[in-house]
Amino acid sequence: MATQTPASPEPLRLKLLLIEDDLTDAALTTRELRKGGFAPEVTRVDHAEALRSALLTPGWDVILSDWSMPGFSGAEALALVQELAPEVPFLFVSGVLGEERAVEAMRAGARDFVVKGNPARLCAAIRRELEETRVRRAQRSAEQALRAEEMRTRLLMDAVPAGIVELDLGGLDAWCQAHFGGDAAALSRRIETDRAVLLDALGQLKLLHTNGEVFRILAVAPNFEALSRGGARFLLPETEAPLTELLAAMCSGVSSHQAALSVVNAAGRRVELLLTYRLATGETSRRGCLSLLDVTTLRQMEERLRVGERLEALGRLASGIAHDVNNLVTVIDSGVSLVELRAGSDPKLHEPLKTIREASQQAAALTRQLLHFSRQGTHRPARVEVNSAIMAIEPLLRRLLGERVGLRLGLEARAALTFIDPSQLSQVLLNLVGNAGDASREGGTVSLDTAVVRLDPNDPRRASFDTEGERFVRITVADAGHGMDDVTRQRAFEPFFTTKPEGRGTGLGLATVYGIVREAHGCVDVESSLGVGTRVDVYLAEVPR
Repeated sequence: MATQTPASPEPLRLKLLLIEDDLTDAALTTRELRKGGFAPEVTRVDHAEALRSALLTPGWDVILSDWSMPGFSGAEALALVQELAPEVPFLFVSGVLGEERAVEAMRAGARDFVVKGNPARLCAAIRRELEETRVRRAQRSAEQALRAEEMRTRLLMDAVPAGIVELDLGGLDAWCQAHFGGDAAALSRRIETDRAVLLDALGQLKLLHTNGEVFRILAVAPNFEALSRGGARFLLPETEAPLTELLAAMCSGVSSHQAALSVVNAAGRRVELLLTYRLATGETSRRGCLSLLDVTTLRQMEERLRVGERLEALGRLASGIAHDVNNLVTVIDSGVSLVELRAGSDPKLHEPLKTIREASQQAAALTRQLLHFSRQGTHRPARVEVNSAIMAIEPLLRRLLGERVGLRLGLEARAALTFIDPSQLSQVLLNLVGNAGDASREGGTVSLDTAVVRLDPNDPRRASFDTEGERFVRITVADAGHGMDDVTRQRAFEPFFTTKPEGRGTGLGLATVYGIVREAHGCVDVESSLGVGTRVDVYLAEVPR
């Protein structure tokens, strides 16, 4: 029975750049490589320009070079390869290269030195370099893919409109185990009686990564180390409960948790956050991901919507009351007129009838205010130049404030137009300036300013406008009086709500302002602090000339 001869392995293709001036040595090297299992594709060069031109062609597997050549040395060839193709393995094949020079050549970038006439050593060295080159290229490719993936992840994190924080939970786990036996409920109970435990627990969390939105929310410079050390300074006392629940969730190993949290950022602005926690899976160490969504603007818009809905309901109520009162006033006026006709010039009835008439007129004025608030009064909107309207009633405003309170005007240099009933605009100004004067201290000053402004499309105040324009006329009335707390400020536009003493004011001033401005498709914004004063901004859409 004939034995079957094993098939010879396919020769290994080799794109070889050979730096050699001796044609016999070049042929001998090529033959030795074929015997060693290679199928070499050889390009021979023997001077610098030819080598430089050859190196411009990519795809070389290995470069072999003699050391000594007429007019061109192996050292010069190595330097040129290191400049143009440093990733290609470079080996010296020479019979004249001594040990000392060989060491210098290896330090300069040569991968190996083989003495001519040693084919086994040469083939083994080439195979080793080809394998190492393959490994290096695979490693470099993996590193590039990893960097590209990290870049994509970073871009995605920065594009998300929420702060992203990656946490190492190992320190918190060890701390909880050491102090509470790993009992999350015991940790929560201890925090309730000792806030220092909360801060200590937070200090065990190690920040691994964050995106840029975290720094924007906290209004701090993008310094990761500083954030890692000082994040607790943004917390408010009322955040203890949600943070305690979050820490308990982390310690107990739950996969997800959500909480609402308020912080005060470095700019002093209160930020409402929605926190969502996820426990990372498939990690050798326990890690968690925390997202921080800034919902401040959303909360403000929700509050404005609730206020608007409440005022709308109150407006319908005010409208019904106004119509009923108006009917009663009509009856009273008719009765007074009949009595006057019958009384003639009787002096005994003259004064009582006058008093009744004045009370009736006051009731009619109150009715008009109610109708303005409910947007059912008669009005004639027109293009109004705001500064001129203010200057026209300036004497009346000063008379309204009296001698104890001054009036300062700061009007926009450019005349701006808006679309509103002129008499209603005058009423807005009178009501606002009158309220500011009542709230001012003796010798204080009320400021009345105008400006043309642009509002960002994301500004929560834009939700109150019924217009798509970008430019608005802002009328600002400000005082340095006693101010309002948050509860009072939120009720300021409610009809019949007033902080004035009994007998002073009806509580319809700001309600009427609100109704008039909303009817003109505008917005009213109030800022106030106790002991600091109040600022009311009226925004009306600017119209072209």
